[in-house]
Amino acid sequence: MNILIVEDEKNLGLTLCEYLSSMGHNVNWCNNAKNTYLSLNIKTPDLIFMDVMLPDGNGIEIAKKVDKTKTKIIFLSALNDPETRVEGLESGGMEYITKPFSLKEIKIRLQRIEEKLPLVYKIAGHEIDFDQFIIRNNKGSEKKINTKEKSILELLLNNEGTVISRETIIRKVWGEDQFPSNRTVDNYIVNLRKIFEVLDIHELTIESIRSIGYKIIKIKERK
Repeated sequence: MNILIVEDEKNLGLTLCEYLSSMGHNVNWCNNAKNTYLSLNIKTPDLIFMDVMLPDGNGIEIAKKVDKTKTKIIFLSALNDPETRVEGLESGGMEYITKPFSLKEIKIRLQRIEEKLPLVYKIAGHEIDFDQFIIRNNKGSEKKINTKEKSILELLLNNEGTVISRETIIRKVWGEDQFPSNRTVDNYIVNLRKIFEVLDIHELTIESIRSIGYKIIKIKERK
């Protein structure tokens, strides 16, 4: 996911950046309200870790101006009074974490948020509808995908830019008690690439990493 961290405490901001980046997410960090507004005008994140008390503003007020249909919010705050927690949740926050907290808690809360993310992935007008098992291009043409293709594509997109080994794909998609070959995984990847090609979707590409596995990346969107 594209994650924005809004946190004025330097050590905590750096720690969260390193931790979330190590999990394969694209992370940006702002340490005040002014820079946060500038960042939001440039790019819409999938998720914001939002501090409440900022040197030049209030995270809850920022949250009220964020489009919740596109961006989820997790509040981080040293304030633990019921009124502030309720205000944060009423402003659209999906979680409210009080400081201090462990990185394991961040991971668990993040997993919960990921489960609630929209099931339609969009890029350059193209759509991957995981709920309907359909890939649709920006001209309205579409192709159905099967359960395994859907699960592989979802795994790659949830870890965009990160190499996923064939062994991981097998474990996540087929489960611990099934043992398809690496060739089986390769065949599914070939099918997905053919679908992208037929639908003229060039903004996403699945790269092969020799002897390891695959990663999906965005390339520059066409104008």
